[in-house]
Amino acid sequence: MARTVVGVAANLCPVDAEGKNIHSSVSCKFAESIRQVGGLPLVIPVGDESVVHDYVEMIDKLILTGGQNVHPQFYGEEKRLIAMIII
Repeated sequence: MARTVVGVAANLCPVDAEGKNIHSSVSCKFAESIRQVGGLPLVIPVGDESVVHDYVEMIDKLILTGGQNVHPQFYGEEKRLIAMIII
């Protein structure tokens, strides 16, 4: 039985003080959680639009991890301030 392939959208993360060395980054907790429920995680790097269709064809599910502050106008929404309280 094939496992469900779950794409996890990576974020860009500078790893040097000058910001010249940038990694595609995903928390290990995403991959581990996907594995624990029997899925197969696939990290999708930020980048080349020409390969988006290929990634979509490869995955069964997608997790958008957030992080790069995508402007809401791209989703037909207006920007609003949301406060979160974590206890």
